[in-house]
Amino acid sequence: MRWSTLGLVLALLGACVAQPSDSYYGDDYNSLYTPTDRTLVPVVDNRKPAFRDCKGYAPSVKEEQTPGTFVFKVEADDPDEADTIEYSFVTAASERPKFRIDAKTGVIVTAYTFDRDEPIREKEVYVTVRATDNGRPPLDDVCTFKVTIEDINDNPPVFDKAKYEESMSEDTQVNRVVMRISASDFDDGDN
Repeated sequence: MRWSTLGLVLALLGACVAQPSDSYYGDDYNSLYTPTDRTLVPVVDNRKPAFRDCKGYAPSVKEEQTPGTFVFKVEADDPDEADTIEYSFVTAASERPKFRIDAKTGVIVTAYTFDRDEPIREKEVYVTVRATDNGRPPLDDVCTFKVTIEDINDNPPVFDKAKYEESMSEDTQVNRVVMRISASDFDDGDN
């Protein structure tokens, strides 16, 4: 049995190519062909993956944690049953990686030790993750969210002077302020 170019195009588009009642002219337009079998080509519906609740992502990690500390797990769903999803970061080629991601599970861990305090002052880091399916062609979705670097009490207080001296008379009244001493540290809040 010969198929026309039209039949081949219909097959590639996923349509029902031939039914016993259909007739096609061959490429020479002089011969009439009537198929005797029915051929079905499945229609492939390739849909892109989507992150679950991307706008709700608000992970945090404490400063001074060792590389490999768990931060967050991203999750994306793909409506195509046979597709698997691979996760990766979207970064500039020159950017130093601050996190690592497991391509299969979406688990994000630290890639180095963050310092929220002076001199680095990393209080937040924006991350963009891509979820790519294995469809043909591969489709993807991206999700950008902020990772907050939480402060820990890792800096000792420092006095504003190296030495304090003040004189007062013997008859100074009780509860009178003689001198003010001040100390501070680089940690936020009461840390």
